[in-house]
Amino acid sequence: SSSDQSAMGAYNGTGTTYDFYKNVFGRDSYDGQGAELRSSVHAQFSTGLFGCTKNNAAWIDTSSIHQMAYGDGDGSTLGDLARSLDVTAHELTHGVTSRTANLAYQNESGALNEAMSDILGRATSFWAGQGDPSVKTDWVIGADVYTPNQSGDALRYMYDPKKDGQSADYYPERNYASGCTPSSSNDYCGVHTNSGIANLAAFLMSYGGTHPRGKTSVNVPGFGVVKMRSIFYRALTVYMTSSDTFEQARNHTAQAAADLYGGTCTPEWKTVQMAWDAVGVPGTWSCSSPGTYSISGNVGTSGATVTAGSASATSDASGNYTISGLAAGTYTVTPSKSGCTFTPTSRSVTVGPNATGINFTASCSSGSQLLQNPGFEQGNVIWTASTGVIENNASPAPHSGTWKAYLNGYGTVSSEYLYQDVSVPASASSVTLSFWLWIRTQETSTTTAYDRLWVQLRRPSDNSLIKTLAIYSNLNKTSTYVQKSFDITQYKGQTLRIYFYGAEDGSLATGFLIDDTALTVQ
Repeated sequence: SSSDQSAMGAYNGTGTTYDFYKNVFGRDSYDGQGAELRSSVHAQFSTGLFGCTKNNAAWIDTSSIHQMAYGDGDGSTLGDLARSLDVTAHELTHGVTSRTANLAYQNESGALNEAMSDILGRATSFWAGQGDPSVKTDWVIGADVYTPNQSGDALRYMYDPKKDGQSADYYPERNYASGCTPSSSNDYCGVHTNSGIANLAAFLMSYGGTHPRGKTSVNVPGFGVVKMRSIFYRALTVYMTSSDTFEQARNHTAQAAADLYGGTCTPEWKTVQMAWDAVGVPGTWSCSSPGTYSISGNVGTSGATVTAGSASATSDASGNYTISGLAAGTYTVTPSKSGCTFTPTSRSVTVGPNATGINFTASCSSGSQLLQNPGFEQGNVIWTASTGVIENNASPAPHSGTWKAYLNGYGTVSSEYLYQDVSVPASASSVTLSFWLWIRTQETSTTTAYDRLWVQLRRPSDNSLIKTLAIYSNLNKTSTYVQKSFDITQYKGQTLRIYFYGAEDGSLATGFLIDDTALTVQ
């Protein structure tokens, strides 16, 4: 009925997903043979997310039923799932998988099954104009349906899977690595959480960059969403089998890249290999044909760009770098980083063989710190905060000094805020927000975020949201203070409200301690 918005949402989303597969891949419906596409809305499931039977959507595939079903959501944690294109494209892609690789829904093959639905589902949304693949934070799943009454969050984060509090982003740290018996109680050995590994690999292939938590130093040269979706679709429909592991998926996507883009050792093939390297999936590859060499060394600081001709690399957390793929010859190697000077400023290096130990020393300025009363040692001044947030109680301890900010921690329903307005000069070359955070909780769940802290940039004029930088919860609990840091250079030249907001449910306390804040400009 046109008056049933859920039905219309499912109808429109299904049509868009059909059009994507037909126009992009020439595939006629999920089976490739024009099968009818059916959906049920207002569904209730035997189990649902966040303890509600309405909080689910599914591809139902039995001997006689092949269709999608959508719950209405509880209106708080999840909205109407039938009206999210991400969800529809995800579920219909399960149908495509069932008629191609038929990845078994358990262990690593099940995680790949879920990842294929996220990867091609998000590609569908991008194709339909929902989000911009050149914007890193648009690489999310279900932003339009998760917590419908607030912005800035999502069900899953392809660009930073760990951000949801449970997904894996690095193969050696995957959930249920061995000895797991699949069951509904363990998510069939982590099919939803371990999907983050392949999701991050797909994001890095498209967007480029490094592992968000620095687990590896591989700097992946992205080639865009169009090539990425073509490679994963071909791997799924031509090479993958029901028992594929992550290592086999790596091999199959590399083969798909070779098929589509001119063989092995092409830029596309290398990007695929490097993306899987970045997320720690085992595999060996080499393009060390005669005349291909590397330069490596240390520049004394992380995040520096080191160039040699047209090639470059970014130094890792220890300052190490490797520039690969160089032809034999002499290069001028030059490191650079805002706020840093290097000695020497450059070096002339001849490769053929590889050149190692090409080192530099760095001298980096600390920059100017713009926040007032950054460690709260002046007491309850400068900052605007809920009553009692800025305190000097000895326990729990501050990070330094005697004062800190302590949001929530009551074990009852509560919401508290803390903010300061600051003007950022347009002349800044870099702007970094940092603070020390300690999350103390009595919650025991390892899967559900009951209590949350939002870190946001807002407009002082009307308190409207500019950007949610992070959401922390009881799932991110720590044993002491941990420093958090965000690059907000893109907002220079503006007056910003640095805004912390904590919300706690009705039982089991979670407290968010903040200290030694800084807004550093170079």
